Amino acid sequence: MATTSFLLLFVGAGPIGLVFAVLGLSAARRGLATNRGLAVGSLVLNLVATVALFLIVVDPWDDRGRAQYADISVGECVKEPKGWTDEGGVLSTDYVARAACDGKHWGQVYFRGELRGIPYPGDDATAAKADDLCYSEPALANLDQAFADQAFISYVLPTAQSWAALDRSVICLASNQNNNASESWVVEP
Repeated sequence: MATTSFLLLFVGAGPIGLVFAVLGLSAARRGLATNRGLAVGSLVLNLVATVALFLIVVDPWDDRGRAQYADISVGECVKEPKGWTDEGGVLSTDYVARAACDGKHWGQVYFRGELRGIPYPGDDATAAKADDLCYSEPALANLDQAFADQAFISYVLPTAQSWAALDRSVICLASNQNNNASESWVVEP
């Protein structure tokens, strides 16, 4: 049992290895096995591997300041969304981490709008409409004019799936070229 537990450690099966380590330790205590040291070592290593796996998969510290895109408001600052690329594409998460606007942050929401229409217009048309919305006069009026010439504009736009769920929100974000602003760029309402 202890040997199986030790081998399971190397194939990434820490939780299963824990079970075999406990069984091996129990067998050694009853005198049915002689590899008690291997069972203890496997138990410790599989426990560490299981905890590490849990922290990687669940990431319990990622909840602080997390919000769904639908819940962030104009003026809020955010950290870089997981999966974000400047070339666009589908984000890997529905959540974004909030950040203090007076500290380093990736972007700041300066405008929110809704796209209209019954059928989903397609990715390119949606991106074009979002671009028009984020560069519209009402949207740009929310940016502090002292930073307007430095603003790097990004946006989160609806996908075909969110459109079908009636979420047609466009979130316009502003930051500097390096996406590491450290002050608010939005005019206070």
